[in-house]
Amino acid sequence: MIASPREPVRLNRRTFLGGALFGVPGSKAVAAAGAVPMGLNAYCLRAMHWNDIQLIDYTAGLGLDAVFLQDSLDPERDDPAHWRKVRAYAADRRLHLETGVGVGPGNRRSP
Repeated sequence: MIASPREPVRLNRRTFLGGALFGVPGSKAVAAAGAVPMGLNAYCLRAMHWNDIQLIDYTAGLGLDAVFLQDSLDPERDDPAHWRKVRAYAADRRLHLETGVGVGPGNRRSP
């Protein structure tokens, strides 16, 4: 719906979500399935000084689907064994796991 300059735009949930998903690869398939996965970027919680396991627990407790451990503050972040443990811990909680540049699963410095 295109509004004239004098006419306000009226949005409902369907219109808003359709606009929010416009242009996102696979958005039609996700919308058709009826479930939109939601996640948390742990960067916004840096002030809490939580380790990666605490962040995963928090994300799972919110009922989210994924966690992005961007720029991990965990003291063990440079140990490859840490990322194996974190990956398994997230999988046990059915969370999709992403990590920031330079650390974590799939990057040069980890297994």
